[in-house]
Amino acid sequence: MLLYNVIESTIRNSIIAIYDTIKEEGVTFDELSENLKKLWTKFETERFKEGNFRMETIREFVLDFVNRILSREIVIFPEDWMDFSGNLDANEIRGLAEKIGFLKSPDGRNLVKIKDKRNRLAHGEHTFYDVGKDFSIREIIELKSEVFDYLDDVVKNVHHYIENKGYTCIVE
Repeated sequence: MLLYNVIESTIRNSIIAIYDTIKEEGVTFDELSENLKKLWTKFETERFKEGNFRMETIREFVLDFVNRILSREIVIFPEDWMDFSGNLDANEIRGLAEKIGFLKSPDGRNLVKIKDKRNRLAHGEHTFYDVGKDFSIREIIELKSEVFDYLDDVVKNVHHYIENKGYTCIVE
């Protein structure tokens, strides 16, 4: 459970660092990388995913959306757009890296094991005893080291992405 919490908080904080940099730098839609333009548009239009909307509501949204872009409003990615729901593993993290545009970290094969164990605990399918009984202390230490090495690589990739302004269409 603790290892999963470290994974989720590290990834969440890494993405928040990107979002905060975009806000602090005053990046506008036309300055965003293509990946982030798509992601921001997806987030902004998410409310239309389900349900019937009056055509007037859609027109008002489109007009507001276009005006925000044309007036060069600073793009803001709210933190609450991130919902991992206990599903972060190396595959999901690579998917986030691809969507946002930072370099993917290799390996992380045991993150899925940690995610699955966390979910079994969270859903009451197993107890802490059930989850931990098959691991020796040495195996837990090795698992922790692998997770920390993987997360260290993700953080380095995010840092590089921020330092080189990978979030913009003009990469330095």
